[in-house]
Amino acid sequence: MAEFKINIEGNFLDSFIYSGVLFTVDVDGVLCTYSWNDLIKEYIKKDIQKKCFENKLIDARVDQGLKFQKDLVIELDRNFLETYQKGICVELDTWSTDLDIRDSILYISSERGLEALPFRESWENGKIMHFNELYKVWGESKVFGVSTGSWGRTLVAAGCHGALEIINNVEQNNIIDLKQQEGKVLNEEICLDCEWELNSTIAILENMDEQVLLEYEKLMSDNNFKSYAGDTLEAQEKKLRERDSVPEEEISYLREYIKNGIPNNLKNTTVYSWFDGKKLVGLDQDNNSLFYDFVKNEWIIRNHNKILDESSYRKIRQTNAGLIIETEDDSLYRKGANSNKLLSEDVSTWRVFPRSRNYLDRIHIVNEDYLQISIFD
Repeated sequence: MAEFKINIEGNFLDSFIYSGVLFTVDVDGVLCTYSWNDLIKEYIKKDIQKKCFENKLIDARVDQGLKFQKDLVIELDRNFLETYQKGICVELDTWSTDLDIRDSILYISSERGLEALPFRESWENGKIMHFNELYKVWGESKVFGVSTGSWGRTLVAAGCHGALEIINNVEQNNIIDLKQQEGKVLNEEICLDCEWELNSTIAILENMDEQVLLEYEKLMSDNNFKSYAGDTLEAQEKKLRERDSVPEEEISYLREYIKNGIPNNLKNTTVYSWFDGKKLVGLDQDNNSLFYDFVKNEWIIRNHNKILDESSYRKIRQTNAGLIIETEDDSLYRKGANSNKLLSEDVSTWRVFPRSRNYLDRIHIVNEDYLQISIFD
């Protein structure tokens, strides 16, 4: 259960990591970006004894067999961040409530609604030196949570306005002539959070007193309809050929479903559910472990061994190193096979990255005076 903790000094509201870039938002509403690669490499120069962990800290896919024999900690103070920052800081002039990133667009939810900040043209080897212009995606009320999916589909938890699905203006939608949409109401109950599954086919809506589970049709991938900074000429030509081979009726159906299609409500017999990779899993009222069988369209008890000793949890998320559990008293635990490990006694906000290939092994925890990035074996 050992871990490597990277403590970053500051009064933060939230953080995110994407394609080698660390994003932070502080309590003054200032968004900053840093090259994660450069921060780690510069620190290791000062603490050469930790050199063997450098690649693992940068990318979860590297040195997967390398184990931490004991808990390790490094401290990055404000002077270090300012000295070695490869990035930019901008004023948001708002307190963000949630962040998400997809297709090199940063989505920011706040009391102003949902806004987007693109950076695809400026991303370079894990560095962002300028952003495109911030624009409004939806602004009828405060937004509490956001989750992005394929084809610009964006889930919004809008409090008393319920849950909505909004179509953002992204590259792949321009190619198929799918315009930005103001919002499709998914649920009218008070909604405080939302989450897409890896393939954007299942959504979980966190309402005041219960969860709503939605199943969407499995749609054509949008990978061939968008470009990446690292695309070679050969890769671009291959994408064009594969695009041209798609029948027009498939594109028409895709466009119509995204505009007007309504997902199915899954019968929910769990008291709490979350995603484990591509699986939908959950707990019943006795804390038994369940999984959803999409062939039988029902919840199945995985085993009768209780995942939790008590039902005081507030939020549960999956990492490749065990469950992360937030309890009602603001404590945060990592649950392993045989024991629980306390991560924070007074957590503010936290997030894991289950849809990322690079950062599946870590958690970002915002504490009172610092951001803690914990990396697990």
